[in-house]
Parts: sequence; C-alpha cells; structure tokens
Amino acid sequence: MAIYVMGEIHGCFKEFASMMKRINAGEKDRILLVGDYIDRGPSSFEMLKWLEKRPKNVFPVKGNHDVDYATYIKILRHLDAREELHTNPDSPEDMKVLYDTAVEITSNPGETELADLMASIDDFDKFGTIAEIMKKHKATLRQFNDWAFMLASYPYYYRFKYKEKEIVVVHAGYAPAVTDIPGKYHGLEDFYLHAREESIRFGGFEGGIVVAGHTPTIAKKMYCFTEGRIFKHINEDKNCTFYNVDCGCAYREVTPYGRMCCLRIDDEVVYYGD
Repeated sequence: MAIYVMGEIHGCFKEFASMMKRINAGEKDRILLVGDYIDRGPSSFEMLKWLEKRPKNVFPVKGNHDVDYATYIKILRHLDAREELHTNPDSPEDMKVLYDTAVEITSNPGETELADLMASIDDFDKFGTIAEIMKKHKATLRQFNDWAFMLASYPYYYRFKYKEKEIVVVHAGYAPAVTDIPGKYHGLEDFYLHAREESIRFGGFEGGIVVAGHTPTIAKKMYCFTEGRIFKHINEDKNCTFYNVDCGCAYREVTPYGRMCCLRIDDEVVYYGD
C-alpha cells in the first residue's frame, strides 16, 4: 500500500483527472486530498460531480472554500424560509430567483441570523461559483444542498499511523491546541482551515508528519515560496516534518509556476502536472 496526498484542486478538474491517471494508484493505495475543491478554476461542477462518486480509497478533508460554500447554501435556505419563496428544489428557474434574492439582501443583511452567517464569510458567492454552475449546468437547490452536505461531512483532518510514523493530512495546519499560538485563531477548527506560517512555527507534534496546503507555493512573499514546487520544512525541536502540497494549479494562467502536484509519502516521490 502507498499513500498519496494531492494538492488543492480549486476547480481544476482536467488537471486533477490527469494527475489521478499519472499516479495510477491501486485499490489498496490511499489518496488523500487537502481540501478546496471549488472556486477559482473553470470546472467546479465537474469536481463536485466526481466527488459524489469518489472511489473508496480517496479520503478528502475540508478546506476553507468548502466551508464557505456550505455557508452560502445555509444563507439560501434561510432566505427561502424567511422570504417565503417556497423554492421548488428541482427547479432551475426557482433557484435563480432565490439566488438573485440572496445577492440583493446579503449586501445589507440586517436581522441577526443572516448577519451572523454573513460574518463568517467575505461576500456571498465570492468567486461566482454558484452563479456559474447555475448558468452552465442549470443546477437546482437540491443539487446545491447535496453538495453542501457532502463537503460539510468531510473531516477537518486525518491522523493515522503509517510505517511507524504518525501522519496528519489537513487543509492548512495542525496543532494540539491554539491557546499559545499568536494570531486571531478562534479555535482549532479555525487553525485547521486558515493557518499559514504559524502552521510550521507553532503547529505540528513530536516526531510527526503534517501534510497541508492552503498557502500556494507560488506566492513570492509567503513563507513557502518554492516557484511552485512542494515545500518541505523540518521543525527540529519537535522532529516534525511539514509538507505544503498547494502548488497553485488554479493560478497557472497567470504564473509560470502554477501546477497540480501530488506527494507519495512512502518515499517522497513528487508528481507534477504539465
């Protein structure tokens, strides 16, 4: 058995499918995905459809974009009830009416429950993913609901023992606690989803391996800049090895560095997309 961890997909389904063929994992191998399956790239719909029927040996964790998407759908359900729209869950036309209502109302949320939901995101449908899927694929509220429940069901991380090593696969960072970590983290779940350099400075655990993404290795001013290669760091105090496998595939049209990547944990073999 081999273990593969693949970097963020962000709607780059073609590149993801190509990487899956390239690594050619067997049924007994494990493939772990570090989250953020949608937004930015051109094929969020195709990625969501693939996740619906993903193979049993593929283990996804949730990312911050996935959590934000689930919040967008909560907002739609809330407004459908509040505005008494009685949206037909199988009608693309009703879905558009509900979406347009959300765009108008969320600009000035007003009442507390909606304001609380809006406080956890930057903007409703910030990357236009819901709008794009509605327009191109006539998706309905039932479909959007199903995808939201699917993404929300994914764990924040996987922790397991493999060949005498404890391994954690998480979206952004892993720590046993955040009480001693400087910054604005409101709890462990926030750290799992949003940690950046703090993930290697204060996160990790004794003798372990942490594989994450979240901060693209194409970002020149960030701690993990490697011109789009997988980033590796060893915290000698904890003897903990960190890998960042977000090689910025969604940015490949605007930078020469962006590409899909995958790390085989067993022997540190790295696969890069074209």
